Amino acid sequence: MAEVVLQVRGMGCAACVPRVQRAIAAVEGVLQCEVNFATERATVRVVELRVLPRVLEAVVAAGYAAEPATRHAEVTATGFPWSRSLIVGGVGSTLLMIGGVPMMTGLPMPPLVPPTGSTTPTSSWP
Repeated sequence: MAEVVLQVRGMGCAACVPRVQRAIAAVEGVLQCEVNFATERATVRVVELRVLPRVLEAVVAAGYAAEPATRHAEVTATGFPWSRSLIVGGVGSTLLMIGGVPMMTGLPMPPLVPPTGSTTPTSSWP
């Protein structure tokens, strides 16, 4: 399964949304389709990416212009679309926790800024 975001142009009013959705949903291999009139984007879940050209043809046949939202299409595996955010957040949180251990345990903190008047850092860390 894959999720593809398409840019749909030519929708003049909110009544165009159901027409675009029906045209996309009628394509064999489309699992789910959500069309947003305000952003002019359609998020389409397909069985295989080979279905994408037929989806684009169906939108054009319905009277609208469609293209992938980016040059390479915004495609994500539907199983883990949040995995990058989870990894970045986990690593960042871990680093913050490790940096705060001396403060939480009462150990002296190393000086982050040299004392005023000194140009070289002093070592007060045990």
